[in-house]
Amino acid sequence: MSQPGPGDPSSQDEPSQGGPPSMPPHGEPGPHGEPGPHGEPGPHGEPGPHGGSAPAWQPGPAPVGGPPAGQAPAPYNPQPAYLVPMPQNELGVWSLVTGILSWVLCPVVLGVIAIVTGYASRKAVREGTANNPGMATAGLILGWLNVGLFVGGLLLWLLFGAAIMGVAGIGSVLSGT
Repeated sequence: MSQPGPGDPSSQDEPSQGGPPSMPPHGEPGPHGEPGPHGEPGPHGEPGPHGGSAPAWQPGPAPVGGPPAGQAPAPYNPQPAYLVPMPQNELGVWSLVTGILSWVLCPVVLGVIAIVTGYASRKAVREGTANNPGMATAGLILGWLNVGLFVGGLLLWLLFGAAIMGVAGIGSVLSGT
C-alpha cells in the first residue's frame, strides 16, 4: 500500500495545494498554534470575527500551470457561446471601390454600379446587417458626382456643338437651303 502524499486528500497533516489546512479536533490547537475549527482562541488570545481568533492560515498564490503531478486535469466544459452574425459589408466596399474607379475607368457604367450598390448598402445598414454607412455614402457621392458630371459634360458638348453649327452656318448647308 502506498503512503499518502502531500497532495493526497487522505493526508491530514499538511495542507492541500491551494486550499486551507486541515483543522484539528474541537478544543485542540493545531500543529502551529492556530485556532480550532469552532473559534477557540489562538496562540496570542486575539478574538476573531465571530468571537474566536483569526485563522493563522492565509491563502497563497494560485498554482501556476496544470494540475499537480499524478492528478488528471479538470475536464474542459465550456458554455455554449452566443454567435453574433458577422456584418455584411461587401456592398459598401464595392460601392466605394466602383465609385473611385469610375473616375479612372468607364465613368458611366461604374458610376451607376456605385450608386446601386451604395443604396443597397445603406439599406443593409438600416436593417442592421452591415455597419459601414460611411463607405456606402462615399460610394454614392462619388457615383452621383461622376454620372452627373458626365451627363452635364455631354449636354454642354451637345449645346456647344449646336451653337457652333448655327454660328458657322453649317446648319443651313446640311439642311439644303
